[in-house]
Amino acid sequence: MCDPMTYPLLFPNGYDGWHVNMPYTTTTRREREEAAARAMDVDEQEEIDLPRLNEMVRLENAPVEALAGEEELVEEPEPEPEEQMDDDDNDPHRLNRGEGRRKRIEANRVKYIREHQAELHVAQYDGLLDYLLNRAERENLTSYHVLPSSFIGNPRAMKQAYQDAMAICGKFGKPVFFLAFTCNPKWREITANIPSHLSAPDRPDIVARVFQQKKIELVNDIEKWQVLGFATARIHVIEFQKRGLLHFHMLIWIEERDAPATAEDVDATICAEIPDRTTHPRLYKSVMTHMIHGPCGLINKKSPCMDGDKCSKAFPKQHSQETLLNDNGYPTYRRRDTFVVHRLKRGHTHFEVDNRWVVPYNPWLSLKYGSHVNLEYCASIVRVKYIFKYVYKGYDCLKMDQKVGMYHLVQGEEPRVEWDEITFHLEARYVSAPEACW
Repeated sequence: MCDPMTYPLLFPNGYDGWHVNMPYTTTTRREREEAAARAMDVDEQEEIDLPRLNEMVRLENAPVEALAGEEELVEEPEPEPEEQMDDDDNDPHRLNRGEGRRKRIEANRVKYIREHQAELHVAQYDGLLDYLLNRAERENLTSYHVLPSSFIGNPRAMKQAYQDAMAICGKFGKPVFFLAFTCNPKWREITANIPSHLSAPDRPDIVARVFQQKKIELVNDIEKWQVLGFATARIHVIEFQKRGLLHFHMLIWIEERDAPATAEDVDATICAEIPDRTTHPRLYKSVMTHMIHGPCGLINKKSPCMDGDKCSKAFPKQHSQETLLNDNGYPTYRRRDTFVVHRLKRGHTHFEVDNRWVVPYNPWLSLKYGSHVNLEYCASIVRVKYIFKYVYKGYDCLKMDQKVGMYHLVQGEEPRVEWDEITFHLEARYVSAPEACW
C-alpha cells in the first residue's frame, strides 16, 4: 500500500490528486502507447478514447476473479482529469490538472469577492459604507470593493484575529510562554528529498510541507503531551519572510498549578546557557548552531540586528548568577560566568562567545527539533500588548500612498474615484516562494 504523501512528492505539478479509489494498473506507459498505436491502425478515422483504452488494458492484465462486477465500469468509464480540456477558465477543477493554464486559488477567491460585493455588505461594514457615501457627496465615487475579514491575510482579518486573541487574554489572563519556531533547511526530511545539486530554497514545496509536519508535531507536544505543562489556550501565527525561511510565533497559556511561579521554576523550563560539551554533546551542537545570537556589536558591526552602534536585541546580555523576575515584563535569565570561551564559525569568520550570547531555549525542544526554538517567559502583563502586536503585525508589504492604493483617481472625461481594497491588497503584498507553496 502506497503512502498518500508519496504521490505529491513524486508528482509536484498536480495531475490527479491522490485518493483511495485511484485505479491500479500493471501496464507501463510504453505498453499503453503501443496499444493506442495498434488501435489507431485498426481504425484511423475513429477518435481514440485514452481513458477507455487504459481501462481495457488494465482489464486484460487483471485476473478473471477481479473482473466480477466491473461490467458497468467498462461501459461508462470516468474520464481522467488530463483529458478534460474544456476552455472554462472559471472551473475550479482546473487547478488539479496537469495540462492547460492553472489559476491560483487566491485569484479565484478575490474574483468571487469582487463579483459578489452585494452579499458582503453586512452590518460590520456599515461604518465604512457611511464614510464612502459621505465622501461620494463631495467627490465622484463610482465604485467600491471591500475585502472582508474572511479573506485571510488582509488587514481587516489581522485586526479581527488580534481582537479574538485579546478576548482569550481577557478570559485566561496573560500568556505564560512566548515561543518562536524557525524552519531548519538542514533537516533530514528536507535534505533526503531533494537532489544533491539543489538546496532548500530551490524546493520551497518540500520546505513548506516538512515545516507543516514539524509544526503539527510541536503543537501536539505542547497540547497533547503537555511538555510545558497543561495548556489551557494557545494562538500561533505563521510568518513568511522575503528571503528567509518559514517560522511561527506562539503564545501559550498554562494552567496556574503548572505555570512557573519562582525563579527556580523558570530555570527548570528555560535555559540561557551553553551546555557542557562532554556530558551533552548533541544539545551542545544544537545550541551552538541555532541558539547563538549574532554575534554582533563591536566584534561584528555588519550584523543585520545592528541599529547604529547598538544591537536592536540588546545583545550581549549581562552575566547573572540567578534568574530575576522583574516587574517590567522582561525577566533576566541565569547566565553564569563560567570563564569558558567557545569558538563559533559563521561563514568564513570565527568568533568567541559565552553565555551572554545565548538565546533562551528549552533543552527538550531544542534537542528534539534541532532548530531555532526560542522560548520566553512572560513575567508581566506589561509585555502582553507588545507580544500581540508583534504576532499580528501582518505580512511584508510595500509602502504605497493611499490614493494610489485603495482610494485613487481614474482619469477620463470626468474624474472619478474608486475604493478598491482588493487591488490594494494584491499589489502591496509580497508573496515569497514558501508562502506560495503553503
